[in-house]
Amino acid sequence: MPEFVAHFQKQPFIAGESGVITWLRHPYPRQVSEPAVYDIVRIHAQYGQDRTSKCAPQWAIGSKEGFITKLGAIFKNWRKRWFVLKRNELSYFRSQGDGVPVRSIDLRDCKECVIDATMKRENCFRLVLSWRTFYLICDTEQEVQEWMQMLQWKLNQMKGHA
Repeated sequence: MPEFVAHFQKQPFIAGESGVITWLRHPYPRQVSEPAVYDIVRIHAQYGQDRTSKCAPQWAIGSKEGFITKLGAIFKNWRKRWFVLKRNELSYFRSQGDGVPVRSIDLRDCKECVIDATMKRENCFRLVLSWRTFYLICDTEQEVQEWMQMLQWKLNQMKGHA
C-alpha cells in the first residue's frame, strides 16, 4: 500500500465517469478561492442549439440560476425573469426553460455589484455596467446574499486574471 500511495503522490490524476484518466503535469494548487454556496451551486453542461451535435459539453463550475425581478430599461416596470450565471456571463430569460435569452450581460463590463437602497425595495441590489445599471430584486435576503456573493466572486476572479 505505501508503494501505491507514493506512486500517485508523484503523478496526480483525475478521472470521470467516462473512464478517461488524465495525468496532471502540475498538481492542482491546494489554496483555491471558492464560493461558500455549494448547496445551491449547480454544475451545468451547455450544449449548442443542435442536441444531435457531436461537440463535447462545456462545463461551468460556479454557476447559479434562479428567478430575480428586474427593473425594465424603458418602461420602468418590475418583471420576474429567469437568470442564469455561467462563466463570465449573466443571462436572463422570459421564463425558465426558454432556449434564447432576452439579454446576456458580459460581467467583464461590470463595475460594481452592491446592495441598493435607492429603489426603496427590500432585497434589492444593483449591477453597474458602463452602458446601464441593472436593478434586481430577490425574494429573500438569503437569495440576495447568494447572488451577490457569487457575482462578486466572479468579478474578483476576473480582476485576478486581468
